[in-house]
Amino acid sequence: MAASLFLSAFTWTASAAYACDRAETTITTSPSPRQTVSSVQTSLRALAALPRGQVDTLLIGDSLIVQWPVPPRSVTKFGVSGDRVQNVLWRLDQPEAGKVQPKRVFLLIGTNNLGAGNTPCAIAAGILAASERMHVLWPDADLAVIGIPVRRDNPSLDTARRETNDIVREQLKYSRYIDPDGVLNCTDQCTSFKVDKLHLSAKGYEALDSLLIK
Repeated sequence: MAASLFLSAFTWTASAAYACDRAETTITTSPSPRQTVSSVQTSLRALAALPRGQVDTLLIGDSLIVQWPVPPRSVTKFGVSGDRVQNVLWRLDQPEAGKVQPKRVFLLIGTNNLGAGNTPCAIAAGILAASERMHVLWPDADLAVIGIPVRRDNPSLDTARRETNDIVREQLKYSRYIDPDGVLNCTDQCTSFKVDKLHLSAKGYEALDSLLIK
């Protein structure tokens, strides 16, 4: 069943400008764990920590989710630092993911794929596959995908980042798109980011919180 789900996600309609190499999208749309024992152990702990039954809000993603300072009673974080889209797909494909029943789900993933040099169309294909999987798991939930935030640590990635977000915005079927750029784009003196210029500060997360409640 899982294979058919991701095959259908892979066949998303793209314009000629977004033509993608099959080898590239195979990597980002094939559910796979990280390839070290310690990383898999971290993912398994995250799966084991998922509550069973109803929760209000579920946040899914990488270290941007792990570091999100959210109220513990109303928000469940399902993040693993260093994850790429294919790793999130693997976590969503595990039986533990189907035992939690959130009212709202927010996905924030893809920045590590940018850093790894994956192409925009391949990253977008993985994000779209994750959105489809979320829809299958939680058909009655309010689903949303947060665009990849600006990476101030590596401005050369911004063109690819924007193109990835554009494809996702245009092709999403099962989730609404949340654009982070209006609240996180800023100058070198920006206080929305930590000193590493990649992860968000408390002020940056407050800005995202304002988008999530809309």
